[in-house]
Amino acid sequence: MESHGAFPERPLALRQNSIFFYTRLKGVIEQSIKEIGFERVHILRPSFLLGNRKENRPIENFFKVIGSSFFSPNYKPIHVNLISRKVKQLSQSETLGYHIWEGKNLFNTK
Repeated sequence: MESHGAFPERPLALRQNSIFFYTRLKGVIEQSIKEIGFERVHILRPSFLLGNRKENRPIENFFKVIGSSFFSPNYKPIHVNLISRKVKQLSQSETLGYHIWEGKNLFNTK
């Protein structure tokens, strides 16, 4: 079976050479996916995800409120339902190439 695309989700501004393990790992994964040479790759970089959670994350909740008011659109919290719609939209697209979706571009779903 031949694979033609990949849709990893990853938070904002992750880099391969970050001092933080999680961030660095995500950057390495993204670079590895790029090197595989898929016909189309869509990397989603949401900021804070909104939705129902079982666990309490007070620091994350604080930044969700702040992000809505004070930060650039790239840090605006986004609901998981919008992310899933974006993934569905992109999976049905025939657009070829390597694409990174973040900030306000994640909110544009049809």
